[in-house]
Amino acid sequence: LRHQFRPGIVATTMERGQWLAQQRQIPQAIAKLSQGVDLLEKYLAEAGGGLAVLIGYRQSYELLARLQAESGLQREAFGTMARLNQVETMQRGSAALLQRPELAALKQLGEQAEALQQQASQAQSLGRPVDSQLLAQNREQARQLLSGLLEHSPQYRQALSVEPVDLTAVQKDLPADTVLVQYLPGPQGLYLFVLTRQELKVRRVSVAAGELERAVARLRTRIANYPLHANLGKPFRWDADLVRDGRQLYDWLIRPLEQDLRGHSVLAIVPSGNLYYLPFSCLIRSMGPKGPEFVAQRWQSVELVKAADLRELQRQALPARSGLLALANPDGSLPGAEREVRQIARFFPKA
Repeated sequence: LRHQFRPGIVATTMERGQWLAQQRQIPQAIAKLSQGVDLLEKYLAEAGGGLAVLIGYRQSYELLARLQAESGLQREAFGTMARLNQVETMQRGSAALLQRPELAALKQLGEQAEALQQQASQAQSLGRPVDSQLLAQNREQARQLLSGLLEHSPQYRQALSVEPVDLTAVQKDLPADTVLVQYLPGPQGLYLFVLTRQELKVRRVSVAAGELERAVARLRTRIANYPLHANLGKPFRWDADLVRDGRQLYDWLIRPLEQDLRGHSVLAIVPSGNLYYLPFSCLIRSMGPKGPEFVAQRWQSVELVKAADLRELQRQALPARSGLLALANPDGSLPGAEREVRQIARFFPKA
């Protein structure tokens, strides 16, 4: 049955690609996984499949990117990860968007497509003739409706479709003072895709994904448990375990980039997995007589959901007449947040 409707076809194609990778038939695995990714993205765009559908295939995207990187296909590997980030963003927002009245027809066609595919599967399993014309008509109606919607309402493009990743355009969007890094953890090592306006490099660090995840979890726990108020009756000392974990993560995640960061003041980070929950700015480069040197003391850092978000960095600020309501430091324990809000308010006279 699973071979007779689109989710089953996607699953079979992905599993074939994974099997080819296990057999070290790398060119064939790349081709098959690329086919599976294309099929999945078309299905998600047309049928509005949920994020749960995608989660099962994240490892296929990541495997494809690793195989491409190992084969010297750096641009293709970067593009695969950018597509994964884009699809995840699309899927997070599509469920809410499909509740809007103007998208009701598209949601209905997606539900009809699911029902028609299941009916076709059941009929074929029972040896009955399958009427494929209804499903073809449904897909064509969905295609036309989506095309018209994106033409008249381009703001839905990122939420309802996967755009091809143009690396040249991404590099053009990249500010001259910025280095972008996309992380890809794997069972045998960590890949870092390092992008500047001039070039794309791929670096590899010998740390397995599981070891990296545990180190991130430890540092987060130590930060969460760190005392908010120092004991003034005792000399201040930095927590040795916190410093150790902060330096270890810096060595894995940032130190391999130091050569690329020369002459650049901004580090734009596209995380992956539980790296989304890591405060990169507080990673520790070194420990001196005056205490640790944090990433934030050397570079400005910004975290992006996907590389295409660089376009947002290039947009001009809102006009000065725009108002702003900003809240921070409600109980006095977040003085840094209060300073940030005051700085932001300077750009909004009516704040």
